[in-house]
Amino acid sequence: MSRFKFRTWDKKAEVMEQYHYLQLSPIGQLYHDGMNVTDNYEIMQYTGLKDKNDKEIYEGDIVRYLDGDEWSTESGYDCEEFDNHGVIFFDEECGRYDVTNKQGISYDDLFDCGVDFEIIGNIYENPELIKN
Repeated sequence: MSRFKFRTWDKKAEVMEQYHYLQLSPIGQLYHDGMNVTDNYEIMQYTGLKDKNDKEIYEGDIVRYLDGDEWSTESGYDCEEFDNHGVIFFDEECGRYDVTNKQGISYDDLFDCGVDFEIIGNIYENPELIKN
């Protein structure tokens, strides 16, 4: 049986908590010790993937990766790789995890893209990494 893993961003204390005890109601509200704390926390699910340093990748993580363009030439194909970074998010419409790069382009499926990701931060503790 699969276990779901989550971490939470405490909006008031401005800290990331991985093993904070929270309950999720059927209508999406968060509870702690019987109190509704929906407005206090952002919850992020583990994608099931790890980065190249064996760190667990969660929704909201900012990752660095090599991206590339491939084009046809007279002698075949040529490719140029460049450093990129993006945000991990869950695409509810497609039911999968994706990453959006600096240009706003997303991979179709995080699990199929064959890229070595490196976590460089997250959208709550390091928002400056995605402002550019």
